[in-house]
Order: sequence, then structure tokens, then C-alpha cells
Amino acid sequence: MTAVGTLTSAAVRAVLAAAITAPSLHNSQPWRFRCTPSAIELYADDAQILPVADPEGRELRIACGAALFNLRVAITGLGIHPVVRLLPDPHRTDLLATVRPQGRRPVTPEELALLAAMPRRRTNRRPFTSEPVPPRVVNGLRRAAKAEQAWLARVVPSQLPLLRSMVRQAHAIQQKDPAFRAEW
Repeated sequence: MTAVGTLTSAAVRAVLAAAITAPSLHNSQPWRFRCTPSAIELYADDAQILPVADPEGRELRIACGAALFNLRVAITGLGIHPVVRLLPDPHRTDLLATVRPQGRRPVTPEELALLAAMPRRRTNRRPFTSEPVPPRVVNGLRRAAKAEQAWLARVVPSQLPLLRSMVRQAHAIQQKDPAFRAEW
């Protein structure tokens, strides 16, 4: 592993180790990283597409976005500014982003908390409680989504019966498909 921009080779190993802790469908880890002297490139690994569960590669790209987020947080946690360029080459559709570590920047307590949480992340398949999410938490989630140029969709209690029904129907359809079960 070689140095990239202002990152030493040891720092490159550390930030890539953090990046790959990102969640992905069936833990497929559908990303590849390539290091150049000035940037870390993130590629979608189309060989990891699950053709039945994710035929359009949507989940693959969501997972790559999570890996990119982890990479950015890890670089930021070192006090270095990650300059991200999304979809930098229209002729290389598998190249999703370049990240150039440049300059120094202060690390916030929130960023350090995110970095510390990465190795502890686990999938939780247990039922959620019926306890309402406090408004301050919802507002924090909205701000976090907006900072990532996204939005937060909130399911209100009156929507739960329809959502449960849709999830059950989708699960039943998937379980009837032998190709889905084999991939699962």
C-alpha cells in the first residue's frame, strides 16, 4: 500500500479498513478501491451484483455509498479534508467516486463518534419498539440526511398496517422464487 495525497501508507490502510465495514446486501461488499498517488478511487464491483435480489444494482450502489461515507469519515477523523468527486468519468460508469485527501481540518466530536462506531456496527433484525422517536432525534436525522444531499422519509403510525402488509407480500413472493432462495 502506498501513500495517497497527504495520507501515509499506514493511514491509507486504516481508512480503507474503515471503509469496508460498510453494510451491503448479504454482505456482498460490492466495491473495489484503487489508490493513485493523489486519490482513492471507488469502483462498483458489478461481479458482486445479486441478479435476483438486486437486478438493477440499486443495492450495490447504496452499499458503495455507505463505503464512501465510511471512507470520508475515516479521512476526516485523521484531521484531513476529503475532497470527493462523484461520477468523475462518464466513460467509466463503474468509477463511482474519487476521494483526494487534501489539507488539514479540525475534527468534530460528532465525527469522532461516527468513526468510533464503525467497527461496532451490526445488522439488527430484531423488532423495533413502539416507543416514539424523540423530535430532537428526528430533527438530527433530518439534518444528517440534508448534509448528505438526501431526505428523511418518516413512516407515521397510520402507515404501519399498509407497510407491514407490503413487506409480508414481498417476502412471500421472494420466498416462492427458488433463484432468490438460492441467492439468499
